[in-house]
Amino acid sequence: AMFLYGDGGNFQAWRADWVKIARGVRAGWTQDPELNLLVAPTWEQVKRFEQLVQHTWHRERDDALLVFDIETIGKMTDCVAFCVDGTITLTLPLLPQCWPGGKADAREAWRVFERLIHHPIPKGTWWGYFDVFRLERQHGWQVKKWWWDGYNLHHLLDPADAHGLAYCASRDLSVPYWKHENKWDRKALAKDLQGNWHRRHEYAGKDAGYEWNLIRRYQARLKRPWEPAWEPIWVV
Repeated sequence: AMFLYGDGGNFQAWRADWVKIARGVRAGWTQDPELNLLVAPTWEQVKRFEQLVQHTWHRERDDALLVFDIETIGKMTDCVAFCVDGTITLTLPLLPQCWPGGKADAREAWRVFERLIHHPIPKGTWWGYFDVFRLERQHGWQVKKWWWDGYNLHHLLDPADAHGLAYCASRDLSVPYWKHENKWDRKALAKDLQGNWHRRHEYAGKDAGYEWNLIRRYQARLKRPWEPAWEPIWVV
């Protein structure tokens, strides 16, 4: 786009990207991070994840981080994804049709959601104003210790750069683009209910996992002397 349309505004980012790609190919490219996505969790897995949150909180206290990310369809919140360690993500379905126990399971999923939102572990989001506003408006929930937002951390590091999750994950985590995985319509959903929900829940889990890793990365950078949010490689 820079050459075809004369858009030179991102020239340094474009050039640094190609140098980073060449360096990665020479060194043997690795994707960072590798996520373990729990997208159709059993209640035992949900229990273990809650225990992991509790153990992380006891071990790290206010240095801990629990990221959450809700997915919505119109006025309906259909799932929420969590990540507390950068590797394991839990996507909690919130609709009866996504659980073998139907409405009873969905009610329990909402209770788990509420417990995690109100847990004293510090929370993180990516442009989480929508998530926090929706939970307050629809359920009267106030997210406890919502301290970190990756979008705003990235803005602090480089206000002139783009701050979208897909852009930042590509630049700073070297992960392939995944946002297309959330593209589906109601007709497709009706034809393949289980398959489409599964893909949507995987998508939500990736969002939460990448958000956790980016927040940690940007927290570390903010502790250093000032530098751009992406790591520049100047070529002369």
